[in-house]
Order: sequence, then structure tokens, then C-alpha cells
Amino acid sequence: MRIPPDILLRRAETWRGQDLELDTLIGAMAVGDPSLFDVVGSVILTSVTDPDAIVYRQCALADCLEQPSIIRQMYDIAVEARESERKVYSSLFRDSPDSILSRSVKVLDLLVGSLKQLRQLADDHASKFHSEASKRERGDERIMTARDVQEFFERVATDWDTMRLSYYDELVIEKMAAVSGVDDTMTVADVGTGTGFVAAGIAPRVRRVLAADNSPAMLEVAKKNLKQLGIGNVELLVGDVKALPLEDTSVDAAFANMVLHHAEAPRLCSGR
Repeated sequence: MRIPPDILLRRAETWRGQDLELDTLIGAMAVGDPSLFDVVGSVILTSVTDPDAIVYRQCALADCLEQPSIIRQMYDIAVEARESERKVYSSLFRDSPDSILSRSVKVLDLLVGSLKQLRQLADDHASKFHSEASKRERGDERIMTARDVQEFFERVATDWDTMRLSYYDELVIEKMAAVSGVDDTMTVADVGTGTGFVAAGIAPRVRRVLAADNSPAMLEVAKKNLKQLGIGNVELLVGDVKALPLEDTSVDAAFANMVLHHAEAPRLCSGR
């Protein structure tokens, strides 16, 4: 299977300055699988140094090696979900904001269906897995809460700008701007700004950006990114999607990139 050019380009950007021949290494690992090539390329430079985390992952790997057919089924479900999501999003920005919101909810419903398939697979084969990681699939550990999600982004804040290349790049900014019709008279919100990627891309096109996120660590990276880019019309705010620190009618438009699937009540949040 041939690796698509857009994936190769994203990986080249990620590895710039890393003279390690990583494309050759990861190409051999992926064995022609575009999804593996893309994902591994995003995370391979994000090291794990905590011994407990390393042991945890190695035990999970041992489980996988003992049950290859089951893991292959899980992988196929994940790849199918990812490809279906891309197909929906490929036409998102050709329509009105209402259509975009509707299709975003469609993607959430699609992913819920995939999660149900994974849950059924886990329930059917739980007794065959023994690592601590497998306990999460069996429900022996609690499901991730909003607080868990926040803590995750606190941990990966300094690596997020590399990790997010698997999901989106600068093209999303152009499409957002085109669909929203923002101009230099407007004040806009960037909900779940993270490291400020969307805020930085939209800022030159508008009067002001109010960028909110519930992770102080992500906002700290955003502050550095914006300073490095010389962008001065973005105000960073600590706030959750459930209770944004914004006054009613204080913005002319709002952006929320890669946010709703982290919300505990996405339909409710999308109506705010």
C-alpha cells in the first residue's frame, strides 16, 4: 500500500531538523499501512521516561502479541472510524456554519458507534487479557472524566504541536476563515485553543481573538507561540467549554477545533 503524499509531507515537517532517517525506519514498521505510518510518525519523537509508564506499556504490548487476531479486529475498527471521520470532514467547510455543526455531531455519533463495537469486542474477550491496561477496557478502572482529559493535556502540552499533525494542519485555518466570513472588524472566540494554533491563524484576519482553554499548561505554550509569531491581538483565558469566561454577545463568531469530543455533554456545549 502506498503512503499518501499529504501524510509524507506532514511527517517531513515533523521531522525537520532530525537527521535520523526516520521515514525509512517508520516505513519499515508500517509495512505500507498509511494509518500506522501517520500515527507512529507523530509520536515517535515524544519520549516516555517514567519507568512505571514504560512497564505499563510493555505489559499491554505483551497482551497484544498473545492475541493478534483480536488486536487486528480492534485496529480495523479504529482505522475504519478514522477514515469515515475524514470523509465527513472533507466536505465540512463547503457549507454554512449550521451544516458544519450538524456534520460535527454526525462525526460524534459515528465515533460512538465505533466505541460500542470496541466495547463489545472487549467484553467478549476480556478474560484473555491480563495487563493493567486491559483493565480499563473491562471497566475495572473508571472511565475518563473531564478532569482526566484536562490532566492529559497538561502532560502533553509541550508535545502537542507535534502530535496534532496527525489530525490537522494549516489548511484547516483557511477553511475556517472562508466559511465563517470573519473580517478585521470582528472579535472572535477560539474555544479549546490549546497551544493557540487556531487563534494564531485567525488573529491576522480579525480585530481580536478571545482564546479559552481549561489547561494552564497548554495556555503557557500558546503564550510562547503567539509571542514568537509576534501576534498581539489574542487574549488567553482560562475557561471550560461548559462555562466560557465570555459575556453574552461579546463575540461575532466562535471556533472550536477538536473540542466537542472531549466534552461530557457535546450536544449541550455545541448550543452555547
